[in-house]
Amino acid sequence: MLTTFNSDRAPLASVQAPGREKLSITVIILTLNEQIHIERCIASVASFVQRIIVVDSFSSDRTAEIAKHLGAEVTQRAFKHQADQFQWALDNCQIATDWVLRLDADEYFEPSLAAEILKKLPSLPEHVTGGRLKRKVIFRDRWIRHGGYYPAIFLRLWRTGAACIEQRWMDEYAVLTRGESITLEADFVDHNLRDIGWWVDKHNRYATRQMVDFINREVHLFLIDEAMDLRARAQSQWKRFLRNRVFARAPLYLRSVLYFIYRYVFRLGFLDGRSGFLFHTFQGLWYFLLIDSKIEEARVFIRTHGVDAFHKRLADHYKIDLKTPFEELPVKQQHLLVYGPPKNEAPRTGFHGILSFLRDSIDEAHSDSYRESMMTYMSATPCPVCRGKRLRPESLAVKIGGLSIADFTALPLNRALSAA
Repeated sequence: MLTTFNSDRAPLASVQAPGREKLSITVIILTLNEQIHIERCIASVASFVQRIIVVDSFSSDRTAEIAKHLGAEVTQRAFKHQADQFQWALDNCQIATDWVLRLDADEYFEPSLAAEILKKLPSLPEHVTGGRLKRKVIFRDRWIRHGGYYPAIFLRLWRTGAACIEQRWMDEYAVLTRGESITLEADFVDHNLRDIGWWVDKHNRYATRQMVDFINREVHLFLIDEAMDLRARAQSQWKRFLRNRVFARAPLYLRSVLYFIYRYVFRLGFLDGRSGFLFHTFQGLWYFLLIDSKIEEARVFIRTHGVDAFHKRLADHYKIDLKTPFEELPVKQQHLLVYGPPKNEAPRTGFHGILSFLRDSIDEAHSDSYRESMMTYMSATPCPVCRGKRLRPESLAVKIGGLSIADFTALPLNRALSAA
């Protein structure tokens, strides 16, 4: 049996025969005005998963209606950023299946990937807790195969409770908290059907979020999520290292031009034809130049008006609120802040690991409410994660530069630590 989609550019997806048992998987899809994509997305996985959850950010089109008609559960919640929204879904949607699958609305599974999951998932050993999937990007009906863009491999499938979403404003990843992952052979597809104007508007918003992450490393707007550095596979860690340690320290604008040359010439992006030229130029040059220009603007603003005024500008102009009280953080995120990563994680563990990336932020103390709320949660109340007792900060001997752990509790806390 075949299901067709509304768009004449969308492919056909095979649907499982009635009566065949579905796998214990919950699919989570985040949406905002995705009626052009949502049917294709849901239909590509509905045949083999038990549950589909759509977390919608109050769409004004027929997204929610279409999703409900196709059998998905729809819940609505105001949007902050992708990582926050997805972690909220993990924490609040009462997922009872064995596995969780992350899928964007403009993505879909190729039939070969669905078949591979059906074949391999039931027989995976217990120590395998994640599945890494290969993404195929389609731009203007052209598969972008070069420029280092294929295969892009992401952790998108994991055992329930075995992964968390890195809390970043952009380029967040799912990170395993236990076990190991395998890489599947078949592809899922990222094929957005909207026009180039929409694409430009979206990447303008993305550039603002990228700017926030870059500026944060210079002036410490919020705590940095270290989950990727601690837990990710070598490929992801290498990419993050190049971004944060190499690209971020290179001269503005020059780095964007050099990256485009590397991608388009040395990684053979020119082989992707006319559509590839547009994609690599827009995504590999224009987008990074835009990020650099926003970084330069932010630096000038901070030098002129200060960090506090920049916080206010982000909130007023871009609707980006960086502050979240400690008690509003996910329980696992609180646990990471207080105890550090699990003891079997050799690098940067415990309080020494946490303090290592707090050390440069001690001058950015904010209101007493952060200190009070964090001190309350850290003081001798049972921890729901390890069932132990949180340590009292005043009892800790660890100090850096003459400051105890309690001196760090005035720092602004947004959802930037991992729910590890």
